Amino acid sequence: MSEDAEFFGVAYEPGEDEFLTDNENWPAVQIFLDCATQWQHLPMGGVAGLNYQSLAAVMVFHGVEPGKKTLEIFQKIRLIEKGALDAISERQALEQAQQVKPHG
Repeated sequence: MSEDAEFFGVAYEPGEDEFLTDNENWPAVQIFLDCATQWQHLPMGGVAGLNYQSLAAVMVFHGVEPGKKTLEIFQKIRLIEKGALDAISERQALEQAQQVKPHG
């Protein structure tokens, strides 16, 4: 989007729900986003991470062939997954803290 903005001569700053990524990371981002419904949920709430069997299928759908590129994309997706899990954990902790109200 920043290249588009530059082309048209307008300033562009990503919003809160937007992000910029390098072209080399774009395949991993696309695959991660396509796995949005593939989180493994824990019995007591929360998520453990992505279902890697489903992730493998999505990678095939995106034309990622087995080999070195597969491993590189998988490692990038794991980094994105870690960031998402951290954000989910932070949000859950904040929600729990807001539910606890002191007596008084």
